[in-house]
Amino acid sequence: MQNVQRKFIKFLFLIKTILINPFKMFFSKIMYVKNKNLILKLKNKECIRVVFLVANKSIWKADHIFNNMLKDDFFDPMILVIPTTGINEELQSELLSNTYQYFLDKNYPTISSFDEKNNSWVKLESLVPDILFFSSPHKQTVKEYYEAAYQKYPSCYAGYGMHTARYGLNQGQYNKWFHNSLWKVFVQNQNMVEDYQRYSNIKKDHIHLVLDNIVEDLTNPERKETAAWENSDAKKRIIWAPHHTINKNDPLQLATFLQYADFFQQLAERTKEHVIWCFKPHPVLKNKLYCHPGWGKERTDEYYTYWENSDYSQINEGEYIDLFRQSDALVHDSASFIAEYHFTQKPMLYLMTSHTKANLNEFGHACLHAADEAWNTDDIENFVYKVVDETISAKYQQKELIDKYFQDLKIKNGLLSVSSIIKNQIKQAYYL
Repeated sequence: MQNVQRKFIKFLFLIKTILINPFKMFFSKIMYVKNKNLILKLKNKECIRVVFLVANKSIWKADHIFNNMLKDDFFDPMILVIPTTGINEELQSELLSNTYQYFLDKNYPTISSFDEKNNSWVKLESLVPDILFFSSPHKQTVKEYYEAAYQKYPSCYAGYGMHTARYGLNQGQYNKWFHNSLWKVFVQNQNMVEDYQRYSNIKKDHIHLVLDNIVEDLTNPERKETAAWENSDAKKRIIWAPHHTINKNDPLQLATFLQYADFFQQLAERTKEHVIWCFKPHPVLKNKLYCHPGWGKERTDEYYTYWENSDYSQINEGEYIDLFRQSDALVHDSASFIAEYHFTQKPMLYLMTSHTKANLNEFGHACLHAADEAWNTDDIENFVYKVVDETISAKYQQKELIDKYFQDLKIKNGLLSVSSIIKNQIKQAYYL
C-alpha cells in the first residue's frame, strides 16, 4: 500500500513538473535579458560590490573566492549572514550568531541580517549590491534574501558540494526557479555540467566547470593546517558523520542515524583506548531530531553533549578541511562527503540502507564503488578494528576516481585556482 502511495505521489510530481517547466523556461529567458541589461549598466563602475549570502558557516565553501576578491580593487566583497527559517527559534538565533562571529573572527567585512535596534531584517538594497553570491539553492531563509533577491540582482551560485544523489526528478538540484534565474553557476564536476544542461534552462555559456574548493584544500600540500583533533595522542582518528534525512517524507533516504545512534556510543566506549572519535553531524540533523517524536530537544542535546565532553570523542559542527586531512578514516552516510573525502586518499566506510543505491546518481555510484560498504554493526566494527590494526587502506578505485576527476577538469600545472577562474569570469563580463 505504501509503495502504491509513493508511486502515485511520484506520478503527480511528474505531471506538475511537466506543466510548470514551460513557465520556468519563459522565466529563464526573462532573467537572461534582465541580467544582461543589469550588467551593462555596471560597465562604467570602477568597483563591483559582491554580497555573499550565507546562512550557515558549515556550508561556507567560497573562502578562496572571497579572499581573492578582497585582494582585487575591482571588487568590494562582503558577507551578509542571513537567517535559516523552518527551524527551532533558539537554533535559528544560535546559528545566526555563531555564523556571524565565525566571519568576524576571519576579519571579513560582515553584516548580520538582523537589525536588533529596529527588530527587523536588514534591507538588501541598503547594502547597494551589484552582484549576489548564493551559498545554497534552497528556500531556507526569508523572501528578502531569496526570491526577492535573485530576481532583482545578477546572481551567482557555487554549489556547496559535488552532487552524488538524485531526487525529485532532479528538479530540486538543477531546475528550481532559483537555478533558472542565475547569471553564473559554477559547478564542480563534469556530471553536474551535463545535468545542468539537461534539466535547467540557463544558457550553456553561463555554466562553468571549476575545481571544487574542498578538493583544492584537501589536495594542497602547502596548506597551513590548524590542529583539528583534541587529545588524540597516538590513537586513530575516526570521523562519524551522520546525514539528516531521518524522516520518511525526506526526498532523499540516506540516513542511518536512528538505527546506529546508540551503537556508535557503545563502539566509542569499547574502542576508547585506541580511537579518538569525532561526531560530525549534518547541520540540519539537530533541528530534525528536536522535532522527532522519539528524540526531542532534551535527548538531542544530551546526545550532542556526550560527544563533545567525552575524553575519547569530540564534536565538529563547522569547518572540516583540517579535520579530514588529519583523520585516519571516515564512517558516514553523507551525500557530499562520499565524494569529498576520497581526495584525502584514506579509507572510507559508507553506511548503507535499502534505498541508498536508488538515491545515488552516476557519479555517486562511482564514489560508492571506491568506498567500503556497511550493512550492519558487524561491518562497522570490523572496519574500525582494521583501521586500528592498520590492516586496511583505501580501495584502488579511489585513485581511479581521483584521476578521472582531474582529467575531466583538464587540470595542469600552472592552471589558475578555482577562485581566480570565478573572479575572472565575472570580470570578463564587465570588460566585454
